[in-house]
Amino acid sequence: MDDVLYLEDPELTIMTINQDLGALERYREKHEPFFLTWQAQAGGAATELRGGDGVWMDTGAGRVLDLGALVYQANAGHGHRRIVEAVKAQADALCLAPPNAVYPAKRALAEALLAKAPPGFSKVFFCLGGSDANENAMKIARMVTGRHKCVA
Repeated sequence: MDDVLYLEDPELTIMTINQDLGALERYREKHEPFFLTWQAQAGGAATELRGGDGVWMDTGAGRVLDLGALVYQANAGHGHRRIVEAVKAQADALCLAPPNAVYPAKRALAEALLAKAPPGFSKVFFCLGGSDANENAMKIARMVTGRHKCVA
């Protein structure tokens, strides 16, 4: 695999997204029932994941250092029992809710955030990701100041 970087520690292997895929992976790439995100579809390389532990993701062929954080994940690592148990408990209680819904875990998170906020803060605003947060921060700034121009 030409795109694998081996550092001094043989246990530390970082694979790039363009790793050389075996025949099965190349077959799957062309026949997966979904589009790959954030890349051209022709020649795009999928990374098969089998699990994770701490900062590592298991591909079955080796470990990949997880340096990502996206809308569906916070980079808190993989397999942390406390996080897994909290996710299971929430899924048992309420698996999915629309943004305008109110439920105990949402209220508890807002109260925990406000407890750590400086004096004067009385509400939080939950967003789906960074661009959503930035867009709404500008809207709130315009609403509060009455000004329409924003320098970001």
